[in-house]
Amino acid sequence: MYRICSMSHVFCRAATIQATGLNNNNDDAVLELLLKANGQFDLRVPRDPNNPSCDLHLSGPIGQDNKLCDMLLPYCNSTRSLQQLCRYAVRQYLGNNSYLPNVVLKLPIPQRLQEYTLLQR
Repeated sequence: MYRICSMSHVFCRAATIQATGLNNNNDDAVLELLLKANGQFDLRVPRDPNNPSCDLHLSGPIGQDNKLCDMLLPYCNSTRSLQQLCRYAVRQYLGNNSYLPNVVLKLPIPQRLQEYTLLQR
């Protein structure tokens, strides 16, 4: 399973803002984009820290927000599709030091794949 360091941190912060009610109208769209941009992730933690094999749940403010739990649990419980993991891998390979729209448009791939890589599909 992929563990995402910096992206996971950003995602957790965005989800926590959603759960605490400090969000504005654009935050739902931001959270959706972050879900698309992430590879495989699992935000669940064991209910009993001394027994990591026990059932897992979302903790903190995220776990207390039913709407957010309903949105995130399917992503935590299941593996991302190969298509989604490939998009994540391409975006990671292109790096954080470049402006992705400029770099992706120069790739020798069909426009539809460029749009998918840029989270437009």
